[in-house]
Amino acid sequence: MIYHRSPKPVYEESLPFIKAKIGIIHARKASEHLPVTFLQLHPFIDNKGKAFCHNGTIYDIPTLTIESDTFAYFMKIKDFSTHEDLARKITEVARSFKHTGMNFLMVNNDELIVYCGYSDNKDYYTLWYYDVDGFIVSSEPMHEGFKPIDNRTLIVVKDGKIRKVMK
Repeated sequence: MIYHRSPKPVYEESLPFIKAKIGIIHARKASEHLPVTFLQLHPFIDNKGKAFCHNGTIYDIPTLTIESDTFAYFMKIKDFSTHEDLARKITEVARSFKHTGMNFLMVNNDELIVYCGYSDNKDYYTLWYYDVDGFIVSSEPMHEGFKPIDNRTLIVVKDGKIRKVMK
């Protein structure tokens, strides 16, 4: 696994082209109440190689060693035995904590897991995907071929193809 984290926006970076089967590019506006440090930068990566980034705010979720709702969310859902187990953990977090958005991308071994879930602001939190000659997910439709992901939907992608959709 190769990863690059920087406090600079991705559009200000000079990065080499990397060919990969799975990747996450996560550019975001920093939360207003937190400083921009490496501790808050996504993706978070665990000791098993899972990579995770999140868009939204989860209020009052207990933070651990890092003051980040994303890191706390990741720690609550990252250890799962099946995709159904993961969906159950996501639902548990959604029911337990007020949130605006719980969208995430997770690399888990050789698959990409995408979750679109929000409690308000559909226009802002809807994720979009394009699945011709691979799979791309984005927070904005990049052209008319992009399709919206329904709220509270989990998608599993492997080898550039959608393998499972759970609503």
